[in-house]
Amino acid sequence: MVVKHYYLMFETVHGSELGGYPITALPIKEEIIITKSIEFFSDPNPCNFHRNAVKQRLYLEMSQYFIRCYEKGEKQRLWEEVPEDIRSYLDFRQEIAKVYIYCRG
Repeated sequence: MVVKHYYLMFETVHGSELGGYPITALPIKEEIIITKSIEFFSDPNPCNFHRNAVKQRLYLEMSQYFIRCYEKGEKQRLWEEVPEDIRSYLDFRQEIAKVYIYCRG
């Protein structure tokens, strides 16, 4: 079985490119990690184990969405087409306009 690796490249509203991120390396906001740690583990001060578990759950959720898009042939998405919960997880300083989905493998 060939393992596929999915990557995301983001385009800002000013046309700059961010990324080449593997989905499992996207920057997640600290406040989301804390909120989800409380939700999943009742832990407002997550240890590394809980932090990683939260991140893995979020990466799984995001992977399912972006892989589904890719498999449907939707390899480019406008940022506002990405579900709000996924957009709210990501920690970007720049305003995003589009996301491109790539697959290697």
